[in-house]
Amino acid sequence: MLRQRGVQELWVAGVALDYCVRATTLDALKQGLRAVVLIDAVRAVDAAPGDGERALQELMDAGARVHSWGHSQHESRSHATGRAPAR
Repeated sequence: MLRQRGVQELWVAGVALDYCVRATTLDALKQGLRAVVLIDAVRAVDAAPGDGERALQELMDAGARVHSWGHSQHESRSHATGRAPAR
């Protein structure tokens, strides 16, 4: 439906990085859309420790890009899961 309307890229934000954001982003990629996760606008549920990190890695491995305002990617990934960056 989005492709029929000329959409080529989907920017994704949401509360559950490891659930809704993950599913939406993977669906977009399967439909041939470019997908960008707005890392400053997501948060992982982390039902099991590390779920958010694993979901983000899965999305990047599948071809999604990660966009952040004012953070390095490592700091952004830690921000997404609510944990401080490892030093």
